[in-house]
Amino acid sequence: MTASGYNSSVTRVADLPRSGKIIQWKRILARDERSLRSTSNDNGLSAANPLAVARPWPCKDNANHLWILNCYEAVFAVRRNGETMNKVTIIHPRLQHLGMTTADTDAMLHWYQTVLGMSLVHRTSSATGDQKSGPNLMAAWVSNDEANHRLAFVQLPGLIADPDRAHHQRLQHFAFEYRTLDDLLGTYARLKEQNIRPVLCTDSGAQTAFYYEDPDRNSVELNVDNYGDSLTSTEHLRTSPEFAKNPMGKYVDPDKVIAAREAGASPWELHERAWTGEFAPEKPYDPRILL
Repeated sequence: MTASGYNSSVTRVADLPRSGKIIQWKRILARDERSLRSTSNDNGLSAANPLAVARPWPCKDNANHLWILNCYEAVFAVRRNGETMNKVTIIHPRLQHLGMTTADTDAMLHWYQTVLGMSLVHRTSSATGDQKSGPNLMAAWVSNDEANHRLAFVQLPGLIADPDRAHHQRLQHFAFEYRTLDDLLGTYARLKEQNIRPVLCTDSGAQTAFYYEDPDRNSVELNVDNYGDSLTSTEHLRTSPEFAKNPMGKYVDPDKVIAAREAGASPWELHERAWTGEFAPEKPYDPRILL
């Protein structure tokens, strides 16, 4: 019997198939958490929040199953050793925000609010506060969900566009995922009315992605998982010979895709038809636009 109160020889989690492991770990964890909440803090863990050591984000139904197992195993390892932090198992934190420099915070705020629904959380003309080691910096923090911020902008006077950016190290692009294809297509139609158009659109197999440029020409991808499931689309990337041969996939004209969707085609039918070339744009995209 371990310190966490379960007998691995009886539970035999390791002998279960993956889906069974997940269910069994959840049951064990729930029982273990209830037990810890009813005990004192003699073992060094917080009875009020015993999972804080190794679970940086609440588990969701569509979370990566392997990540769930790793987190749960880390929790039990910590508890067995009576430690307050995990120094053995790799923790998988979630990407929380990006920071960008800009010469025009107002333009960036307007674009990200229009495109992604980002709202201003805080703005200051003195990001360094009372520190005297550097110049005062204008900064702004924005978010479009429960996070305190998803993007941070730091304004630096005198910044200019880099005409030779393809030859310089940089962040090439970042992406935001929609839940459904209809959400992605509807967003495209809404932005088109405001003369905000993607520079490249593709069905890469695992996902359909539209690439935009913000006012500073950062490449911003808006996408949807074609499978509706991260585990399945990950398997596609790992094993698909089509993806290995052509990771960029098939270019699509969003207007053609919308027309087919409104005619009654399902999202999966649209994906299959895209790979026949049916929705190809009249003028092929130049992928170098993303570089």
